Amino acid sequence: MKSLLLNSLLAICCTVPPYLISGDNARAEEWGCQVILCLSNPGGPTQYAECRPPIQ
Repeated sequence: MKSLLLNSLLAICCTVPPYLISGDNARAEEWGCQVILCLSNPGGPTQYAECRPPIQ
């Protein structure tokens, strides 16, 4: 019984922290995706007005 309790506590301690710290990472990814999409445009990275600020 004690082993089961310790294993459960260990499992919780190992799985909860990534969920608590992953919220900050989501905000920074939007800009990177926009830059990659603009750079992959066959018409050039500044063809569209939405792409000019992140590329410059």
